[in-house]
Amino acid sequence: MTQRNKYLLGVIILFAFSRLVFYKIGIRFDSSTLEDFIQFLDTVLLRNRLWESIFFLHCQPPLFNLFLGVILKFFPVHWHILFHIIYLICGLMLAVTLFLLMTAMEVDLNIAFFATVLFMISPSVILYENWLFISYPEALLLCVAALALNLYLRRFAFLYGIIFFVSLMLLALTRSIYHLFWFLLIVFFIIAFNRQQWKKVLLACIIPFTFIFAVYAKNFYLFGNFSTGFVFMSYQLGTMTIHPLSQAELEYLLNNKLISYGTVQELMHVSYMGKTSFENIRIVPTGIPVLDNFTKTNGQPNFNSRYHLFSAKQHYKDALCALKHFPVRYFKALKWAYILYCFPGPTDTPFKNREYIKDYENIYNFLFYYQNKINSGTLYFPTLWYGLQFVKWDFLSRIFFFLSAMFYAILAIFGLKLLYRQWRLNIHGDLSIPFFLSLFFVCINIVYVTFASGAFAYGGNNRYRFAIDPFYLILFALLLTRLYNFFNFKKIKKC
Repeated sequence: MTQRNKYLLGVIILFAFSRLVFYKIGIRFDSSTLEDFIQFLDTVLLRNRLWESIFFLHCQPPLFNLFLGVILKFFPVHWHILFHIIYLICGLMLAVTLFLLMTAMEVDLNIAFFATVLFMISPSVILYENWLFISYPEALLLCVAALALNLYLRRFAFLYGIIFFVSLMLLALTRSIYHLFWFLLIVFFIIAFNRQQWKKVLLACIIPFTFIFAVYAKNFYLFGNFSTGFVFMSYQLGTMTIHPLSQAELEYLLNNKLISYGTVQELMHVSYMGKTSFENIRIVPTGIPVLDNFTKTNGQPNFNSRYHLFSAKQHYKDALCALKHFPVRYFKALKWAYILYCFPGPTDTPFKNREYIKDYENIYNFLFYYQNKINSGTLYFPTLWYGLQFVKWDFLSRIFFFLSAMFYAILAIFGLKLLYRQWRLNIHGDLSIPFFLSLFFVCINIVYVTFASGAFAYGGNNRYRFAIDPFYLILFALLLTRLYNFFNFKKIKKC
């Protein structure tokens, strides 16, 4: 058995042992999101009208709701257990893939092993692994894609190319931030550095691209928007441009009929006497429940309804108007988004399992231990969830936060600098294409997810960051490897 395989076996054994320990202390899989979260379709429709509901789904990509519906439909009794098993398998695959990816990118074996173990026992991983939501599969798919890309570029084996592009397709059909143009950008860079292999690249990506394009084209034909998440994007943009407005600024826009009262009523949760709400707009029924029902059977809003599609278009128009007239408010919201980005996640929703690991979470997230203490142990929830104005700060907590922010900034700068140095090697013909494009995939997704998610939402940015936390960890491992090699080389040179 090779040294790498010994470490890989160690990762698997420690994963299994750690999950038994966390189960022993009380961690259980939380599937309450299935009924509570607006991102999920009505479970009645998922069970009884699955294919129709998925076809007419426009407020978000269809894949995760399809996954939920298939499990509920074919496992009506034991669906909770099956979700738990699937997420445990995802956790093991994430740990194994992360370790293999780091070794493929020339990280020292010892560093790769300890970094992987440090990640897989982190509080955020434990919370996400036991929480039915998109975040955990999203992180896994990004890591699988990065590893498959590295292996594909070594010999252009068709199987690895299919795994890579299918992983990108699954991401694009799971979360709307991974847009069709994101997919095409990555294809473009792969071809640009492998021009002789362009036919093989196109052959591997054509079917995944076709599936993504078909969903976008369907939404454009049926609903008039070439996207998979227009409704949520519009509401989130409104929370960043209209919600932060002062009363005087809001009255100015309303009195001059620059924005609608309906938008303000929905975003600000206020009513204006005698003014028209969107709810008074008559929407002609289609006979398709997922489009006609204003709410789900449990009373939660159905954001896939035609009413919400109508209101989202007005929200988007009003949000752009508010941005045009009061851009400072948007940039203040953007500032909060990136402050929240540097906090340990997740914090934008309550986690039932957090109670069992709160002491462990404080120790693991040691930079925020003191700030959590001065916030009476409520830093992660509900304080951060409600907004920055509810967080207590002092000089010492600001210092610790600055160190956290600098950690992410240093890793991002290191990754981009390393990418530039690798690109410079291309001039002399010494560039390692597999390493360079794997590093490019890591860096471009860190930049893309950071700025794309921050631009449209400010309530869950540390949750959005989780998908790229493994990529930050890879950059950290690469930095440690280079420092280790540098000091080891100096030591050998002295000898």
